[in-house]
Amino acid sequence: LIQRTRTANNVSGKNYTTATDLPTIVAESDIVLAGKITGLVFESEYDNCNTYYCDVQQVLKGGPVNTSEERGDIQVTLTKESVEIGETYVLLLNRIDETAIIYTQSSLGSVIPSGDTETISEIQRLIEG
Repeated sequence: LIQRTRTANNVSGKNYTTATDLPTIVAESDIVLAGKITGLVFESEYDNCNTYYCDVQQVLKGGPVNTSEERGDIQVTLTKESVEIGETYVLLLNRIDETAIIYTQSSLGSVIPSGDTETISEIQRLIEG
């Protein structure tokens, strides 16, 4: 889905989980955050993903995140049509590396609309243990 290499389920060395159950997705995600999608950085012609600017509102797991010095935000690579600019989401992400400001979704179920309070509550319970 977000493959940068042609090896299965791999994004720059970090595994992309094919799990569909929330406990596994949360456990295998480096970062879980609430953020507002503020713009499109890059629209891919070859993959089923785009990279967006994201204003981080709250880190729920795995912080801190590396933000852009000039913009104060991060960039997230997500499945096309999974987000709308101007909307807020809980995102389950993986780091590309320790210094990058670009993060990738960790699974197909990594984009949770802010209105899905039931799923967000479950994510918070899983993080808190």
